[in-house]
Amino acid sequence: MNTFWLEYIIWIIVAVLAIAIAFLILFLKTLRDYNNLKESQRLAYRKKSEQLLINYIYSEKNGLDFSKNQLEIIRKFKKDVLNKQKRNIITAIFINLIQEVSGELILSMHDLYQEIGLFHYSEKKLKSKKWNVIALGIRDLRQFKVRKAEKIIDKFINHPRKEVRSEAHLYFIQVFELKGLEKLKALKLPLSEWDQIQLLNELKLFDSLKVPDISSWLRLENDYLVIFILNVIKILNRIDTTDELLNLLDHPNSTIRIKAIELLGLFEVIEAKIILKEKFNALSNKEKIAFLNLIQETATKEDVSFVINFVNHEMFEIKFKALKILKTLDQKEYNLLSNESKDITSNKIIHFLNSNYEL
Repeated sequence: MNTFWLEYIIWIIVAVLAIAIAFLILFLKTLRDYNNLKESQRLAYRKKSEQLLINYIYSEKNGLDFSKNQLEIIRKFKKDVLNKQKRNIITAIFINLIQEVSGELILSMHDLYQEIGLFHYSEKKLKSKKWNVIALGIRDLRQFKVRKAEKIIDKFINHPRKEVRSEAHLYFIQVFELKGLEKLKALKLPLSEWDQIQLLNELKLFDSLKVPDISSWLRLENDYLVIFILNVIKILNRIDTTDELLNLLDHPNSTIRIKAIELLGLFEVIEAKIILKEKFNALSNKEKIAFLNLIQETATKEDVSFVINFVNHEMFEIKFKALKILKTLDQKEYNLLSNESKDITSNKIIHFLNSNYEL
């Protein structure tokens, strides 16, 4: 092949590539312009829909019926939710706005959410095979207090994905409040610390006097639920659970035993001291520390002979608490021990107590 034909072929390839690149640039520019137009249209529709929603919730009803303006907005939204893109925008607007309003405005949004049929699409999400879609569906139904979804969401309490379980738990507490707490009895899987924090924050909003008897929960086999209820008892100050708390001192789970001791100390249950003194040597160090905290809350002169046995304990925290309690109960005995002590650690603790805990 001579040089002429080689150059000819090269120029043809260059020309084809140039044309291809030109077409690609033109296509990308067209696509960008199209996307910009679509984004502009989405933003315009979002702004218009936000204004419609605000107009709706601030419009006064005609007695118990919707006003003429509200009915027009309802018809508009009902039509738009049939379009998937518009429906997604409307849903996002509802989710954002409901977090910024309160009182009757929230109730008005709840009514509109169901009136335009958005809750149907949230229910459809619960039938999805994707866990994240299910979680979003439960979230929407939770935020708009859709009670009619109770039976469907019931089956997600023990869902394999913790994200779905968490949304289901919150749904029952937020929608059904204290009655929803009963639903958690069906829980068979772990309740994470984050889940407990979320649920406890919700329970703090309720009147503790309206909380039903929860002592029976302490007999459940799910340790995670028992620990959760122990936290509920602390937050709501449910001193009526004392008998069940005493029974938990023999629970096989050490975390539960420790939390029970802490609560018994908080409620200043004297009976707990008698039980724990008899089995002190069998307690773990963490249990012993919790028990000494209990004694500190309920200390009397009768506890001196018991506490003095642990002022030379090998564990620093136990030794510290024993000396602190002794100083509070019997200054004479404490001074005598201080003068005779030759233990370096004990002397440091005594010096610290004398400097910071003067009677």
